[in-house]
Amino acid sequence: MCEPSDSDFQNWLTGTSGSGTNLSCDDVFCSNVSEIPESECKALLSFYNSTDGKNWSDKSGWLDTTTPCTWKGVVCEDGHVAQLKLSGNHLVGTLPSELGDLAYLKELYVDNNQLSESLPKELTGLDKLSSLYFDDTGLCEPSDAAFQDWMVRLSVSQDSGLICDETLEERCSKATLHSSGNGKWNVSSAWSEGRIPNENDVVMIEAGHTVIAAADMTLKVKGICIYGTVETEAGNNFDLSAAEFVYNEGTVHGADGKDGTGSDASNYVHATAGTGISLEAPTVYNAITGNIQAGRGGHDILPIYSLKAKGGDGGNVQIYGEEITNEGVIGPVCNDYTYGNNGGQARSVNTAQGGNGGNTVIVGTGMVINKKTGKISGGNGGNVYGSSGIRTPGKAGNLTFSAPVAVQNGILRSCGGGIDYEPSISVSGADARIEGKDIRIFGGENWVLDLSNVGTDAISATDTITLALGTGGTINLKGSAGIRLRAGVSVKIFADSILTDEGVSLKDIIDAPEIITEPAKIIRDVVLNAPKQIQGHPGESVQIQFCLINNSPVADSYLVEIRNAEGEILNALSSSAEIQPFGMKKLSLDDFRQISHRYRCGCRF
Repeated sequence: MCEPSDSDFQNWLTGTSGSGTNLSCDDVFCSNVSEIPESECKALLSFYNSTDGKNWSDKSGWLDTTTPCTWKGVVCEDGHVAQLKLSGNHLVGTLPSELGDLAYLKELYVDNNQLSESLPKELTGLDKLSSLYFDDTGLCEPSDAAFQDWMVRLSVSQDSGLICDETLEERCSKATLHSSGNGKWNVSSAWSEGRIPNENDVVMIEAGHTVIAAADMTLKVKGICIYGTVETEAGNNFDLSAAEFVYNEGTVHGADGKDGTGSDASNYVHATAGTGISLEAPTVYNAITGNIQAGRGGHDILPIYSLKAKGGDGGNVQIYGEEITNEGVIGPVCNDYTYGNNGGQARSVNTAQGGNGGNTVIVGTGMVINKKTGKISGGNGGNVYGSSGIRTPGKAGNLTFSAPVAVQNGILRSCGGGIDYEPSISVSGADARIEGKDIRIFGGENWVLDLSNVGTDAISATDTITLALGTGGTINLKGSAGIRLRAGVSVKIFADSILTDEGVSLKDIIDAPEIITEPAKIIRDVVLNAPKQIQGHPGESVQIQFCLINNSPVADSYLVEIRNAEGEILNALSSSAEIQPFGMKKLSLDDFRQISHRYRCGCRF
């Protein structure tokens, strides 16, 4: 018998008593391959195992046939592997040193995948390699001169911009632009160098300095280091895009919405929404003192009986990256309504409705790590007050992860809203917690959801917990004893295989009034992030930009309808958008026609 070489099996085998055969299944398999050398076959299998091949989006042919040249992404020339192209194929893991055995490899495409750690130095021995694409990954380049010289000699290279041995603090020490004190981003006097930042700058916001940025525009830099404060002016959304990294030890805060004003029904202006925050970079690091929050919705305190009070919605926080690490605070503190992201209060003797809490959405092509001191949450719904009429508190915002998540003693909390994950999640440490109203963890066919390392009471929901995988999926609940999942209403499990320790039932590790187990099921989920409201003057035209996220394990197409404030569908404003599993698209209304269109404010989704 042979031993599978994947890490899961080898780790299991190491922990067992007895001895193995020391006969690798890769060796047995490759001995039956004749169209390429055995060494190249073994290199392909090492690549497959090291990048979680069993969960690739498309693994056609791999290990199913003994003709590697027909496998997905493999192109051969004259009996050797010449091209390996697996861009955007849900590769998760690292690149193995055995790639250096593909001596005739000319092109290597692994971009747009969840890969991390260093490029193997063995690649420098591939004399025929001319094209290397690893952008939109967490892969880094060895910093030694020999490797860097080799990178320069490649005719085509799209890299991640990451040097393995260089810390973010070291990159910040090379900042090209420094804040000079308190001031506005787009005013040159706010910067020591006397000019406004551009997309080639690494920007430093010094400790004690507050820089105010305009909302409703995208600021582009090479990198940004925040030791002070970045605040926004009032608006719909603040977008900061960094080509390489965002490092935050300070505060990023959206402007709070304006409170309602006016003395009578003829001149009263209701509260407005808080300004949203959107950060995008290959690497995003929120340090232990870092705080990232959208604006709180304005309060609507009505002295006028004839009007209904409506608190402003909290702004959304959106973070897009390849490697996202949090040691600080992202979103508000639950049940503290003074913080950003929260809905505004509403008070009236008539009907009153609190503002909805803002959503927090984290999208990562690599790993999202929430460390021991880290707290990530969605916004609280606004409270309501009044002596009569219908009083409706605002809905809590949701917390959504479209990325593999590692909770290392940290806390993820939705403040009363839902929490959604894809199944590549690990929860470790006695203090690790995932808490929300409804928690859903789901994935595709043949996926593995490993909850074997989840601690006591680590996942708890006031209503429901749903675990769902497609056909052939496995949920692993082996490991430590005690209650690990706790729900106020039910725990629903959709999977073909549920693993528990011998003699342990689901009731021994799940505390819920109802535990439901059913066959495998694909859960489809979509997140549409758009401004909570768009402001404009009568007759003014405004543009609507939004982000559509397919938070599902299968590709899907979406039809978006644009309606006015009365709920009427505007002419020809619908078109389908196809998005890959756990992918996203940033769109605007202009994307739905061949010519540019701008529509009057008041439109909504």
